[in-house]
Amino acid sequence: MLKTSANTRYARKNRARSKRLVLSTVSISAMAALPAHAAPVAANGAVVELCSGVQLPPSVVTDIMAPVITGIVEPLEGSLNTQFGRLDLLTPFTATTIKTDLSTPLAAAAAGEPITLQVLASDGTLVGPADPCNAAADSFTLRESQGMAIGGNTISGLGNAGFAASAGEVGSIAFGNAALTDAASVNAIAVGNGARVIGAQGGVAIGDDAAVEAEGGVALGRGARSTRGVRAGYQAFGLAQGQNSVGDVSLGTTGQERQLTNLAAGSEDTDAVNLAQLRGVSDDLSANLEFVSTDLDALSTAVGQTSADVALISSDLGAVSVEVGVLSGEFDAVVGQVGTLSGDVAAVSSRLDDFAGEALSYTDASKTELVLGEAGAAVALTNLATGSLAAGSADAISGGQMNDLGVSLATAYGGTSVFDHETGTVALNIEFGGASYGDMQSAFDAVALSMNTQTGTGGGGGGTNPYFNAQSTAPDSRAEGEDSIAIGPSAVAMGESAIATGRGAEARAGGSVAIGDAAVAGEGRAVSIGYANVASGNGAVAIGDPNFATGDGSVAMGRDNSATGEGAVALGDTNIVEGDGAVALGNRNQVSGEASLALGHTNVTEGADSIALGARNTVVGGSSLAIGRDNEVTGDQAFAIGSNVMISADETLAIGNNVVASGARATSIGNGAQAEAIGASALGAGAVADSAYSLALGEQARASGQNASALGAHANAAGQEALAVGEGGLRSAASRRRSGRAHMPMRKLRRRSARMPKRSVSPRPRSDAPRRRPEKRRSRSDLSRSRAPTIRSRWGHARTQTVAPPPSTKRSGSPKARIPSARSPSGPMSTSSRRSTAHATRAAPGRSPASQRAARTTTRSTWPSYGAPRAKSGPRWQRVWAAARPMTRRPAR
Repeated sequence: MLKTSANTRYARKNRARSKRLVLSTVSISAMAALPAHAAPVAANGAVVELCSGVQLPPSVVTDIMAPVITGIVEPLEGSLNTQFGRLDLLTPFTATTIKTDLSTPLAAAAAGEPITLQVLASDGTLVGPADPCNAAADSFTLRESQGMAIGGNTISGLGNAGFAASAGEVGSIAFGNAALTDAASVNAIAVGNGARVIGAQGGVAIGDDAAVEAEGGVALGRGARSTRGVRAGYQAFGLAQGQNSVGDVSLGTTGQERQLTNLAAGSEDTDAVNLAQLRGVSDDLSANLEFVSTDLDALSTAVGQTSADVALISSDLGAVSVEVGVLSGEFDAVVGQVGTLSGDVAAVSSRLDDFAGEALSYTDASKTELVLGEAGAAVALTNLATGSLAAGSADAISGGQMNDLGVSLATAYGGTSVFDHETGTVALNIEFGGASYGDMQSAFDAVALSMNTQTGTGGGGGGTNPYFNAQSTAPDSRAEGEDSIAIGPSAVAMGESAIATGRGAEARAGGSVAIGDAAVAGEGRAVSIGYANVASGNGAVAIGDPNFATGDGSVAMGRDNSATGEGAVALGDTNIVEGDGAVALGNRNQVSGEASLALGHTNVTEGADSIALGARNTVVGGSSLAIGRDNEVTGDQAFAIGSNVMISADETLAIGNNVVASGARATSIGNGAQAEAIGASALGAGAVADSAYSLALGEQARASGQNASALGAHANAAGQEALAVGEGGLRSAASRRRSGRAHMPMRKLRRRSARMPKRSVSPRPRSDAPRRRPEKRRSRSDLSRSRAPTIRSRWGHARTQTVAPPPSTKRSGSPKARIPSARSPSGPMSTSSRRSTAHATRAAPGRSPASQRAARTTTRSTWPSYGAPRAKSGPRWQRVWAAARPMTRRPAR
């Protein structure tokens, strides 16, 4: 290698770089070769624990270092060795070969050999066991078996074998080996080996195998169980009102209870009490029981004396009845004495019931009822004075008073009714109409039946006319509503002021009227008259056999009519109306659209706001009309008038017999007319317009192209924008473009051709006649000259008129005057805006001034809208058909 200035600088730079690499390699090698500290055996045994270093077991080191070696160290080592290999080329500048080996010591550490992470002080120096520790880190010692300790800046037990804790819901905590809070336990806590909270929201389980299975429960201690949960309205001992609980606290389980020690005395109603408080209550209760026992002994002595007094009273009571008052007073004194001794009259009465041979007693302490004798051994009360029968009297009545009452009742019943003194009852024997009845109901039924079968004599006639007669075995009528009337078997008037007349008639609402067999007047003030009519709705009316009117203001009259809806009306025979405001008049009409009308026979109206008048008309579309017979309208806002009219599109009009309008906004008028496309119009008998926006006007006219027009009898326009005018006119779009001329009626063509020169073109024959070939093919110039009409002026000078092209929008020096165009009148072909302008030219030079003025007279040819040619220029434009007769203006003199 040559020693140049550039090589020298490069060698110096590499030498400095190699020194740094050597130092780095030496440092890395030195760090890898440092001896590992022994595993700490005490809390203060090694620098890694004293200075908050980290010492990891081999298993954790293997998991951490394996990816480090393969992903970071080996690529780094290969990259460094590559660079070192390049430096080896500078052998004159390096003393030894530079190489590093990082994977070997790291792989050895990952394989299980001890590795210690050294601790550096805040100033960057290596800290040894004898040096003061000023590093900031936490100490982790992973040596315990399935245990964990937190405290003193130490967490122990991480990474040991055991079952993982599981917290399965929001806000839950599971801490300990196999601790568990399941998915249904929100905000639950499980702490301890095997502690668990199962399906208990807010539950807390602390301790080995502690378990909570109820909401809000708490289990404390080994094997504790909490299963009661939330309770509401339970009855607690000593409390009148129900109590509520949000859970229970369990310190054990059944058979393995625990004591709650060192518990302070409670001061509030919801505090727990200790044994000292319970002993005070027990001592106070014992003293009160001794006092009660003393009182009971005194009560027993007094009751013995009372028993003797009662026996004496009993013997005296049977002898003299007058002394009952005195005995009663003495008994009151005895009872008062007993009450004084016991303080409880009810208790004394219960004890008196136990004495045998008791003859007189009160039923309770209120002394509102006096009992004589015992059950099964009644005592007779004799020699009673006559009690008062006045209103409000509380006196006892004697047997004589009862006898007088029974006799008066028997007399009031009449007949041979008698009063039985032994049984105290009245034996009825009411006689009516030659028969005897033993009860009042039978007698009343006989009276009612007799009233129904009475007859009367008409005034002035002398004959017998039945005015009230009823014969039936059915149940009687019932007038259940206030001021209601029910007449007839099984007739029922339920509403207020309701009237039900007829067998099975029902007037259910207030003010309703049902007259007839099985007539029913339901809701509202409905009226039902006839056989089996049903009117349901406020103001509904059903009259006939049988009709149904359902809805407020609905009316059904006739036979088998049905009106359903507010204001619905069905009049006639077998009409069916289903819609608010709908009306059907006639026979077998059906109306199902709101505010629709069907008048006639067998009409069907299904669309809203539609009308069908006549026979067998069908209107399906809304706001449509069908008048006549056998018409069918299925489109909205369509109108059909006539017979056998078919409309199947919206906004169409069809008038006539056997008319068809199947296109939207189409018009078909005339017998057999057909408008079968959108916007088509067929006017005339047999006219057909079967393309969009086509027009067929006249008998048997036909327009079969879009925007085509056929005007006149048997006219046929068979192409797009084609025009056929006149009787039998045939016109296609191709021919119209070829000639620029429309067909005119044959009579006009003959009349105008007579005024033309003989060399002018004859009119085209009708489509059904054979065409004549021209004898000689002429040039365009010859045709234009031969077809140019000759006009004679007033002075007899002949001049030839030619039609010039429309004036250009651009001004020029042409001697011809610029004439404004005249737009053709509106019509079927007005969209093309055809214009024509005619200029009169001189016939020959050298004429008089008057003739020149006449020659310069401008004539304007106003073409009909259907025959106006297209605006073109050149010789083609100059060909004018004989049908185009110009309208000249007389020159001024």
